[in-house]
Amino acid sequence: MAIPPSGTFQYVAIVPDNFSEATPWVASMCEPIERTGSVLRDARLVGYSPRVEISEAGLTPDTPAGAGQRIRPKVLRSLITLRATEREGATASAVSFHVDRSVTSRLRPGDELYLARTSCGGSGLSIVRNSQLIVAVGALTAVPLGNHVRVSLPVNLITGAEAVFKQRDPEFQLPELPIEVSVGDQRRVLFRGWIQLGGYEVFVEHGFYRGIPGHDVCLAISLKGECSVTAANASAQLLDFGDLGVIRW
Repeated sequence: MAIPPSGTFQYVAIVPDNFSEATPWVASMCEPIERTGSVLRDARLVGYSPRVEISEAGLTPDTPAGAGQRIRPKVLRSLITLRATEREGATASAVSFHVDRSVTSRLRPGDELYLARTSCGGSGLSIVRNSQLIVAVGALTAVPLGNHVRVSLPVNLITGAEAVFKQRDPEFQLPELPIEVSVGDQRRVLFRGWIQLGGYEVFVEHGFYRGIPGHDVCLAISLKGECSVTAANASAQLLDFGDLGVIRW
């Protein structure tokens, strides 16, 4: 079962002129909500205008990993916390997650910081400056990416490809769906891997895994000369672990 709207969010926070990581500032909903009277539909995880707080979180701690298990990237991290400013319309008091500290160090006054949690439980983050994407990590079908970058699932191509195999096996489905990344008029379709595209470094950790509710895409896109590709890749991997800290009321 998918996470209801009350467990998701999509916010934008404009970095203030007096920005410093020690001073919280307020985010707002990317799109207005049409009220239905249902808490599950109308509420969001931390309400309609949470505070954004960024703090140093140190080096990724060592965690034991069994055979075949992934290991979290060992990087200096920032903790991003979204804290509800009121209880009405918020199902949790605060949520938090980690990214590489080099990503949050890219923030400048006037930047648009987009933050999202999807109905599949994926998390996405993007920084847009003057309509140009600086860096984006995680579930990037859920956050704006500026005027020239797009990330999507190429549903028409997937349907056509599966139709070919269904001629032999009517039950055939791709277990993982590829991601289409476009920058201007350049585009690529990938399951995973690293490419350069239109001035950006693109790292695809994986596509969309089918299931109930499924597992969101995970990738990183960073503008050359503006954000470390290593930091962007590490941040996408950290988000993909799903370590969302939730503080209930």
